[in-house]
Amino acid sequence: MKNPAETIRSFYEKLGAGDIAGVIDLIAPTIEWITMWHYKVTGPGVVGVVDGIIKPLVAE
Repeated sequence: MKNPAETIRSFYEKLGAGDIAGVIDLIAPTIEWITMWHYKVTGPGVVGVVDGIIKPLVAE
């Protein structure tokens, strides 16, 4: 099991490498992501994070 810092590091490494499936695998099913960026997560769970953050980041 990874510690939180390792998980976050892995998240950004996978995101940078374009490994979107790997990014999604790191997200807990019950995640509640709060952001102050222009990205908007509309609810808890993986779908909200994928739609509100991951898809817009990949599009950029």
